[in-house]
Amino acid sequence: MNKEQELRIGFFGHSKIWKDESSIMNKIIIETEKFIQNGAKCCLVGVHGDFDKLVLRACLELKSRYNELKVVAVMTSFSYLDRKDESMSLGDFYKSQGIETMIFDIENVFYKQRITYTNRKIVDMCDIIVCYIEENRIGVSGAKKAVNYAKRKNKVVVNLA
Repeated sequence: MNKEQELRIGFFGHSKIWKDESSIMNKIIIETEKFIQNGAKCCLVGVHGDFDKLVLRACLELKSRYNELKVVAVMTSFSYLDRKDESMSLGDFYKSQGIETMIFDIENVFYKQRITYTNRKIVDMCDIIVCYIEENRIGVSGAKKAVNYAKRKNKVVVNLA
């Protein structure tokens, strides 16, 4: 990797988490902080599932300790910014917390494929993938497919499950 580029961490996982969220949150903070201490400056986080919400909370906590940390919420639709979370839109919440937002060019991607497509784009942009993938979970998983893609691309993959 070119030294002028910032080291990036991408996150994704199953949309539903059935285990203790506080222990997963601790794992996210511990693993992410190791990478920050080794030069990571940017976290790309999805916005849809349980794991994404935990990661965003963890990244905000870490951002309070590491001012230079950039947190980017990666969306699959601009309409997501208009959703209300308590008293303000998510777009306003993100701005108030110093979270950047981005969306990949996915206009022509079938709406049911947008999260999977976005996860692959996160892999392409990042050096490290921190995920929550239960290997024994039955059924097709877009997150699991994205992790397999990351492994084929020789990315560092840390599974917190």
